[in-house]
Amino acid sequence: MLTATPVISEPVEAAEAGWIEIHPRYRAWLRKCGIATARDILALRGEVVGGHADRHVAKVELRNGVSSRGAFLKREHVVARRARFRNWRDGFGWVSRSAREAETLKALEALGLPGPQWLAYGEDAGGRAFVLIEELTDSLPLREFLADYTMRADESRLLAERIGRLLAEYHAKGIGTPELAAKHVLVRPGTFQPNLIDWQSSRPPRTISPGDAAQWFGALQATLPGPLVSTRDRLRVLWAYRRVLRASGVTIPMRFGAFARGILAASRIQSKRSSVRQQLGASGSETARLVWLDGEAIVAIPEVATDWPARFFRQPYYDLPTGTEPVRLSCEMAGELTRFHSFAPLGWLAAASRERPWRSPGATAARVLVHLRRFGIAGPKLLAFGQRRTSPAKVESFVVADPSPGNIDELLSPSNPLRQRHLADVGHFLKRLHDAGCRFHQPLLGDRALLTATPELRVRSASSITLVRRVTERRAKADLAVALAVWDRLDKMRVLRAYLGSAAAEHTTWDRFARAVLRWR
Repeated sequence: MLTATPVISEPVEAAEAGWIEIHPRYRAWLRKCGIATARDILALRGEVVGGHADRHVAKVELRNGVSSRGAFLKREHVVARRARFRNWRDGFGWVSRSAREAETLKALEALGLPGPQWLAYGEDAGGRAFVLIEELTDSLPLREFLADYTMRADESRLLAERIGRLLAEYHAKGIGTPELAAKHVLVRPGTFQPNLIDWQSSRPPRTISPGDAAQWFGALQATLPGPLVSTRDRLRVLWAYRRVLRASGVTIPMRFGAFARGILAASRIQSKRSSVRQQLGASGSETARLVWLDGEAIVAIPEVATDWPARFFRQPYYDLPTGTEPVRLSCEMAGELTRFHSFAPLGWLAAASRERPWRSPGATAARVLVHLRRFGIAGPKLLAFGQRRTSPAKVESFVVADPSPGNIDELLSPSNPLRQRHLADVGHFLKRLHDAGCRFHQPLLGDRALLTATPELRVRSASSITLVRRVTERRAKADLAVALAVWDRLDKMRVLRAYLGSAAAEHTTWDRFARAVLRWR
């Protein structure tokens, strides 16, 4: 899920120091692109395609006036001591995740194994780390490839065998694949040549145990939905994998059946992880495209970033009073601006103790909107957000999103002949929110209603949603009780039946939810 948060700091004017290591083969080419220092790389602008609170990945384009090359820039806003310790413990030294990934890519290159091409890595004086990796052009993530291309039986068999051979080549030379997931396996259409990305967790070359291999294959199994890959092709991957290991002289102490059962067991465990559930739960809708501006103090979608008002570069909406009001950007795009002034000394202390950036209310609202979009849930579209620190414990932040007018009162009016169907739609929508890890804490009707209809159902505001790892049954019942508080009993039952779906026929499940939501005693 995209959760990158802008670092709350001044622009890195003093970040001249630091260090950088550039691949010898690309040193001259990067110098022609104007890249020679850590500051030059960290100043590259591109669209954010993924990340977390303490790091993100941006797609950038490098140009030297004659040719261009696509690349991915992984930036760590904070390099935690525990991450450095973990890397030291694993044999990489007191380094960042970025340096660890670059060292692993160096090892792949030395062993003649396929992998992404690293271009440069390093850190600046402020402790921010980075690694620049060349883009694998004309390749698609495995799930997207399988969903978009209809393959013949022989092509499907070829792809399965090539994936098995590729993983066997890594493991035969002691290179582990702990980040093995469908989104990290890229396939080149036409040649069906697979490649593996994201090596930040791999260790130095060592003997790969069957148990570790089963865990990694289990992650791949868990992130590949059944309809996309047949059981026969899944087995072909394992057959090719073991065949190549034997040809490489690697002893395989585990029988095929035991190995396959170990993978299935690992897959069941992996499928319970929140990261795997998010991969499978995402609807495949277009990912929110974001560009970081002004020392990463402003984040905007590309259409807004290219024409961001110049007067807002230094003071982007911050000095105005808090509240919500309509706004029109210079690109003639209408939006709804919400400003926040926060005083959170305890939040800062907690974030500092965890060595993670503190997320302001503006960044939190933006994260919610990106999450909804990723799971295909209708809601306000994020246009821009930002934050800046004004004192050790004070932060000013803002978020701009397209407005969500309308309400569902007319949709659910007693005079509407389709009212019962719309009540069922509400139940299905609330279930989708919970499945996506979204809690809601506002009623469905009223001035601050949770949902609106334009004409489809959609979330009215990010402020009504809280993201959690998993919505438990107790939390779900509490949310439904609040959302349906002012409704009559019959309407509550109709929404609840749609929410539970087939589970509504189970007496115990219906009784548990009904007691909480309908207030039966």
